[in-house]
Amino acid sequence: MALDNALAGKTLVYLAGYGRSGSTLLGRIMSLQGTALDLGEVVMAPRFLDRPKHYCACGERLKDCRIWSTLPEAAEATAPQTQVSEAMWPCWSRSPG
Repeated sequence: MALDNALAGKTLVYLAGYGRSGSTLLGRIMSLQGTALDLGEVVMAPRFLDRPKHYCACGERLKDCRIWSTLPEAAEATAPQTQVSEAMWPCWSRSPG
């Protein structure tokens, strides 16, 4: 499977944050290092993958782009391995206990 080869030796990190929490800035800074890829609000991607007028910065339609076209498969393949650290959640979002 092409996705397995593309992910070999790599660690996928999903950085999620509340609005105005700084997650966009952090993602962009990390991508400047050249070893990370910031996908922005990737949660919105499924809405745009099949739309013919939406193109990637590489020039390909999103559904034909080598990065965006693997997104649904990557999400499905890594979902069972996803770990959420409670330390990352602000204490005000937890239920009082």
